[in-house]
Amino acid sequence: MTVIPLFRPRLLGGCAVLLSLSLSGCNFSKLAADGTANLLKEAAPALDGFWDYDLAGIGTPGAIMQLEAFHAVSPNNETLALNLSKAYVGYAMGWVEDAYEVAYAAGEMDKSDRLRQRARLMYMRAHNLARHALRTRDAGIDAAMKGGEATLTKYLNEHYKDAEDVGPVFWAGLALGAAINVSLDQPEMLAEIQTAKAFVTRAEQLDASFFNGGAYVFLGAIEAAFPPALGGNPERGRELFEKGLSKTERKNHMVHLNYAKVYAVNTQNRELFVKLLTEIIEAPDLGSSVRLSNKVARRRAERYLAQTNELF
Repeated sequence: MTVIPLFRPRLLGGCAVLLSLSLSGCNFSKLAADGTANLLKEAAPALDGFWDYDLAGIGTPGAIMQLEAFHAVSPNNETLALNLSKAYVGYAMGWVEDAYEVAYAAGEMDKSDRLRQRARLMYMRAHNLARHALRTRDAGIDAAMKGGEATLTKYLNEHYKDAEDVGPVFWAGLALGAAINVSLDQPEMLAEIQTAKAFVTRAEQLDASFFNGGAYVFLGAIEAAFPPALGGNPERGRELFEKGLSKTERKNHMVHLNYAKVYAVNTQNRELFVKLLTEIIEAPDLGSSVRLSNKVARRRAERYLAQTNELF
């Protein structure tokens, strides 16, 4: 058996090796950050399956701050960037927007507007993180986005062809769409709807099951949000929501929630509205992959159901 000594007598050679490592860019902080990214991939299912809404809301901001620190050390690590993007979207949608809706319903306009602005900033940070991940993969994404929906769609179809490509495409689109949703008073944001739609449509084509069928939540809502006279297609939205329910085996209650909130309200289908929200409220635990998001959906469903007479 050969024993390899821990210290060798040729100190000059050892220093040369260390100097070489230093000059080649060896960065132990970056190694730690990249190691954290690998850990996040393994830990993600446990986080998605967390059982307490309030505790998750308290803990997520701290996690975001830690991820921002690691991302600053290793900005081109796609796993870190996308987990940070997901954290921003999840926190903004599950807690900041929830607080915004409560404040708005209570007539606290200044508070609700601050919360809405805060949500938009978080969504745009999430979009920019995902866009950076795309930019790190290739340098053409910015030009494709500037070229309009047709150019972007063609570019995504040509450059993103595998299910493994879905992450940055999905989060870039979903985050932008969420930012638009809380910016309906800003024409420059509304102009980006087709960009968001192009990203999420391609994500759905790459992997319809990604993030528990999350593409259908956005695509259904974007079609159902406006009447045909304003470019919407509510019946196409209904088809997408129904497809989402089928693809997820009715487990992802964010599909139900947006189906009720957008399509049922805009078409004044009270029966469907009550049915979808009641299903959310009465459902048992449907598994760890949707546990926390379903807690978010149930909280909103109870509030929306109490507003039925106001909405219909």
